[in-house]
Amino acid sequence: MEFFSEFSWAVPTIFSDAIADCKFEEGDIIYDSQYAYQKWQRAIKSLKYSIKVKFPRRSLRVTKGKSETVALANWKSEVKIELNQFTNNEPIKRIETTQGRLFTLLWKGYLEILNDGEPEPPPPLFLKDVKKKLIETVEKCEQIADGKPYFIMAHDPTNKVSLQKHIDILSILKTYFGCDLIQLPPKKVGFNNWEKISPVICINLYVIGKNEPNNIFSSLKKVLYKPLESKKKDSFSIAAHGILGPNKF
Repeated sequence: MEFFSEFSWAVPTIFSDAIADCKFEEGDIIYDSQYAYQKWQRAIKSLKYSIKVKFPRRSLRVTKGKSETVALANWKSEVKIELNQFTNNEPIKRIETTQGRLFTLLWKGYLEILNDGEPEPPPPLFLKDVKKKLIETVEKCEQIADGKPYFIMAHDPTNKVSLQKHIDILSILKTYFGCDLIQLPPKKVGFNNWEKISPVICINLYVIGKNEPNNIFSSLKKVLYKPLESKKKDSFSIAAHGILGPNKF
């Protein structure tokens, strides 16, 4: 089982849709230890808390519009949970809170955020926000690329468009040029205010083996540009997707 590494709690990747929409639903159970999902006898020695979602009722999940818009719309919506504390044998607590508070608890790890007296936490920076700040990563990425051509892209594996874009880019770069993928968490790549960025977002650094500027650009355009039939003018911009470098490239 795989987990999102930047959450304080153990959040498996099977909750990708819940994370993308910021909407946990009836029956979802989240633990603060990875072992709880696999080896219960080992987990019980280190497990402190679990949460079981009781409301909203489970629905046929259909995302309408961009996932970031959906997440923002759900951020302050109601969620009812049962909080189970294993260490002190305390009774299960039934709590009515918001999806945003639940998300923040799983992310940051402090239970106090479930209290009504605590200020409502702000949503994290989503993919569109990180794209605007991508220039902040260039210095670190150039050090890692060590003179080789590279492409930098913000990546959210819970976002189906972002995931497919990553798959297509990696495939074409590996096939024609050779490519090493390095995935970097925001806190290690030079972002200011990295702690505000959604914990599922990483920076994909594609270090390209062959120095063929025109061919690399054309290949990226091939997988990134989906022109509308009604548009006759070529409006492709590599900057809308990421940063191709180095500067002298």
